[in-house]
Amino acid sequence: MAALDLGEVAGFPFVDPPDSRRVADGVRLLEELGAVMPGHGKTRLTDVGRKLARLPVDPRLGRIILEAGRNGCVSEVLIIAAALSIQDPRERPAESREAADAMHARLRRAGI
Repeated sequence: MAALDLGEVAGFPFVDPPDSRRVADGVRLLEELGAVMPGHGKTRLTDVGRKLARLPVDPRLGRIILEAGRNGCVSEVLIIAAALSIQDPRERPAESREAADAMHARLRRAGI
């Protein structure tokens, strides 16, 4: 929101506003990552924060990618970040469990 100059989270007219504890946790995380300046008042982005805002990944992974760029190992880290950012393929919604079991059985019968 700071990167888009939308104002503070607390003052934004959300249809369903987020829990204030989660907002505080998010701000604390961004401070730890060096993305925002700690303190009271208006949230101010750092250079790192502006770069993180442009990356379409979790801020923690984004921070790792930015640091990898500084250390010359971004290619290797991008592979790891990509693997960490996908949903675990072993997880499946409860409502799809029967369909998944049927597909697994079909693969087992085929010897795969």
